[in-house]
Amino acid sequence: MVDIVEWARHQERIFTNEQFGVASIRDITCIMGLLGKPPKKVLDMGCNDGGVVKKIRELGFEAYGVDLASVIDKAKAKYPEIKNYLYPLNLETEVAEDFENKFDFILALEVIEHLINDQKFLNDIYLYLKEGGLFYLTTRSDKTPVSVERAHFRHYSIQDLRKKVESSKLKIEELKEEDGLFLIGKKV
Repeated sequence: MVDIVEWARHQERIFTNEQFGVASIRDITCIMGLLGKPPKKVLDMGCNDGGVVKKIRELGFEAYGVDLASVIDKAKAKYPEIKNYLYPLNLETEVAEDFENKFDFILALEVIEHLINDQKFLNDIYLYLKEGGLFYLTTRSDKTPVSVERAHFRHYSIQDLRKKVESSKLKIEELKEEDGLFLIGKKV
């Protein structure tokens, strides 16, 4: 495992909100601590502009991103060097069957609250993870007002998110509330 505190201090000079949007230094620090060392296959579900995918690839991991076609088009224009690793996928309605049991690690940063069918999304995480694979999910808590202008369909209590995740056969390793909900889980 990586020395997370030392790694975070070093990375604060590298990571910016412009590069990562919703991925905070705390998120990236946690992700790197969970990933360990390359080679590992990583999927960013709801990758937005591809900044996290780009940085994780630069660190030696085999990283891919999926999002809506219109979002992926913008990400490919912003980061043409990773265009072959970004795929259009409607997380509400489509399943990437060739992703089944392919990934060691999946990111879902501030995505689930935007989806009507959140259970399908969690089931897809289970489908795409290899046995023993980890995922890191962040979302708004029910203590944060729902943002209609940001297309949030819901926010979660710890109990609601726990039930949803467990019903998708994923095991929760850690779930905490700290300015939102942060969940580390595993396919067993």
